[in-house]
Amino acid sequence: MEVSLLALETATDHCSVALLRGLQPEVSFTLSRPRAHAEHLIPLVQSALLFAALPPDQVGVVAVSMGPGSYTGLRIGVSAAKGFALAMDARLIGIPTLEALAEPLLSFASAKDVLCATLHARRGECYIAAFEALEEGLQPLKPTAVVALDRLADWLPEGRGGRYWFTGNASREVLACLAPEARAEAFVAPPGFAFPTASAVARLAQKKMMANDYENVSTFEPLYLKAFIARTSDRSVYDRLPF
Repeated sequence: MEVSLLALETATDHCSVALLRGLQPEVSFTLSRPRAHAEHLIPLVQSALLFAALPPDQVGVVAVSMGPGSYTGLRIGVSAAKGFALAMDARLIGIPTLEALAEPLLSFASAKDVLCATLHARRGECYIAAFEALEEGLQPLKPTAVVALDRLADWLPEGRGGRYWFTGNASREVLACLAPEARAEAFVAPPGFAFPTASAVARLAQKKMMANDYENVSTFEPLYLKAFIARTSDRSVYDRLPF
């Protein structure tokens, strides 16, 4: 019997849902609207199940982008994934967000190319991870880290004999850290590939399914990397009212 997989991605301003039946993609929705995940994630999942004519109790695996990324987005996505896994009696898989961000680059990259996935982390820092492109997929070169923008040149891995590929919203800052000769052979992914998607989460989750690599639903938590620091608004609550 084919196992159906529901994938969620909420780590950035883009909220997306994908549904696979066996190895075949069935439905994929992406909403590019900041701070709307809490309102729209569940309706997107409901719509995906409706379009696929798939009852919720037939979902066998729930996969979720686990971070790093937006604190609020990650909390919403991981909480929803754990809730779905419990309600559907499904297995849970966590996928590192930057791995999901880099995965689509395999369509363009050649063997030995270095793929760097990046996201802004605010306060002069970025989240970054580096992978080598192999025929069988992504080979981690450096684990996901939070790096100050002025230290990126020290963090970047040396070339493997191929080219550099950069994706994510901090790509330009990282590209500027390369030596001129390496920069000439580097590429920045098109805008449509600059954010992670649930479809990429689903493709990576399939490999974990084959390896029987699942999470403990009760103890699974997002990968934040940075401690949350609450910011105080300059305006009072009355100033922020819409009337």
